[in-house]
Amino acid sequence: MTTDELDREAHVLIEGIADLAPGIRYKGLDQLHSVMAAYSRAGRPAPLPLRHLLEELTTEAMESHVEPRSVLRG
Repeated sequence: MTTDELDREAHVLIEGIADLAPGIRYKGLDQLHSVMAAYSRAGRPAPLPLRHLLEELTTEAMESHVEPRSVLRG
């Protein structure tokens, strides 16, 4: 994959995830990890917007697995 193709794929991914509802955006993490790995294999640092998106989606994924718990008072 050329540098331009990689940058274009990252841009399309960022825009695609931005169009998703906040509660399901984290489901794009697998694709995001693939693009991040491609940058690593190419010996290039991942663009800052991609790294920020990784942080946001990781947080969303963790929050989606936390269930509200009732507090029982005795």
